[in-house]
Amino acid sequence: MSRLTLSPFVGGDRQAPPRRRASTSERLAATLAAGVLLASGQAIAKEQQEPATFGDWVVGCDNQRSCVAIGMPSEDGQIGAYVRIARSGVRDDLPTVTIAYYTDKKVGNPQIVTTPAPAKDASQQGSFGSRCEDDFCIATLRGADAMRFIDALRDAKTLTVALRAKVPTDASVVSLKGSAAALLYVDDRQQRIGTPSALLRRGTRAIATIPDVPALPQVQALTLTVPKTLPASAKQLPKANEDCPQGTEPIAFQDARGAMLYGVCEIGGAYNMSYTMYLPSTAAKTTGGSRKNGAPVAGDSLTNPWLNKDGKTLSTFDKGRGIGDCGASSDLAWTGTALVEVARSAMPVCKGVPMDAWPTTYRAAVR
Repeated sequence: MSRLTLSPFVGGDRQAPPRRRASTSERLAATLAAGVLLASGQAIAKEQQEPATFGDWVVGCDNQRSCVAIGMPSEDGQIGAYVRIARSGVRDDLPTVTIAYYTDKKVGNPQIVTTPAPAKDASQQGSFGSRCEDDFCIATLRGADAMRFIDALRDAKTLTVALRAKVPTDASVVSLKGSAAALLYVDDRQQRIGTPSALLRRGTRAIATIPDVPALPQVQALTLTVPKTLPASAKQLPKANEDCPQGTEPIAFQDARGAMLYGVCEIGGAYNMSYTMYLPSTAAKTTGGSRKNGAPVAGDSLTNPWLNKDGKTLSTFDKGRGIGDCGASSDLAWTGTALVEVARSAMPVCKGVPMDAWPTTYRAAVR
C-alpha cells in the first residue's frame, strides 16, 4: 500500500521530519541481503479522492458516493463544537446531522442548544437531546429533521452550540464559512443537483434519474493472528532503524496457512511508529505468488498498525498530532500475497474531530 501521507496539516503540531530515509533502491538492496521479501509490494493501488476543504468545512466521499461534510471552529487547532452532515449515495436516502459539543466536565446528558434553529425564524434556538461520552455530548438529527436543520444554516454566518445543563458551559461557535460550497460538493458527487433531494441546489429533476450506487470491490482475506512469541524466522529480519526507540522488536502476524507477516520499525516518533512489512522467503513459497528465488518487491510501511478483533483486517493510524484529531487511517486485508486497502478515512485539519467521525474516501467488502 502507499504511505498514508496527507498534505500539510493546518493547526497541528506534527512532529519534525526524521533524518533522510533510505531510497527505495537502498532499502531493496538491504532487504535482498537479509533474505526477506517485502510483503506489501503487490498491494492494489486505489485512486482516491482526498477530502476537500472549503473555508472551515471539510468534505469527503467514498467510491459508493457516501459523503460526509464537517463544519468546525474557525481558529486553527481549536477544540470545541463541530457539525457533521452525512448522507449515502442511495437516491432515496436522507441525511443525518450530528451536532457535537466538547466538554471536559461531567454534565450528564443535557440538551444541546443551537442558534440558528431548524425553523423559519433563524433567530430562534433549537434544543436537542444528547448523549455524552468520551468528552463529547452529541445530538443526532435524521431525515426531515436533518433537512430542516440544514435549511436553517443557509442564511446564517455562524452556528452557536451550547449545553443546557446544571454545570455552566461556554458556547462554542462553528464557522459556516465554506458550508454552502461543501454541501454543493456533496450534491455534485451524489448527482443530486437539480432534484428535490439536493441539500443546496434543488429543482424539479426526477429523483429517479440519480444512478444506482456502484457495487463495492470484493477482497478475499486470510485471517491473521498474533503469535505469543516471535518465531525463529524473525531472525532473517533487518534490525530496527536507528530512528526507532532502542530495543524495538518486530511486530508479527500469522495467517491461516501458517505464513508469517512481519513489521520492522523504520521511524519512531512521539506518537507515530512506522513499520516496513516483510514476508520471510521461506514462507513466501507457500503463498502462491509470482516471486522467484526470493527476489524482493517494492513496498512501503504501515503507521501505528494493529490487528482488529476478527483478524480479517489490520488498521493503521497516521496521526497529524498527538491527540489524534487529524491525519489518516486505513484498514487493510491480507490476501496471502499482498496487503490490500479496504477502507480509508482522513482529516486534513486539526480541530478536535475524533477519528470515527472523519470522512471515508474508500471502502471495499472483505470476504
